[in-house]
Amino acid sequence: MKKFISGVIVGVLLLTSVSAFADSASLIGQKVQGLFSVEKNGVKIADAVVIKGTAYAPVRSISEAAGVALNVEGKKILMGETNTTSAAEAVSVELSRLNSELKSYQANIDSTVENVIKPREANLAALKAADNGSAESAFTISSVEKRLESERAYVAEQQALIDKAEARIAELTK
Repeated sequence: MKKFISGVIVGVLLLTSVSAFADSASLIGQKVQGLFSVEKNGVKIADAVVIKGTAYAPVRSISEAAGVALNVEGKKILMGETNTTSAAEAVSVELSRLNSELKSYQANIDSTVENVIKPREANLAALKAADNGSAESAFTISSVEKRLESERAYVAEQQALIDKAEARIAELTK
């Protein structure tokens, strides 16, 4: 009987100490209370979550924005001296990235117009020419028009991204 009671006491002590340790050492399972946007000079860097009144943000994103070297060794995150990248080099890198994005956005527009919108417009013209006034014909025409509208909206989104990138390039080259 003594062994049983002592076993129960040891078990209770172990369970309470493990749960107390888990509560204080881990954020796993904790409720996210909010989401903040982390910005530098008006440019979004990352999102930070708020747990128990503390904001947690990605270390790499923050260190890159601050220009601080970051290394990971095992389970340690080491933040070092400020990167030696000059402002001119940073601008050059960003300009290169923006120009690459511009090319990608323009390629998306060109591909969508040539491979999707133009054939769909031709299909729509043929459907309208063959329209016999039936409900099925009206539905088919309406469906193609909606898809065309969606593709044109995509092209407009890509153009907005081009405009934003061009504005940023102009800002950087002043």
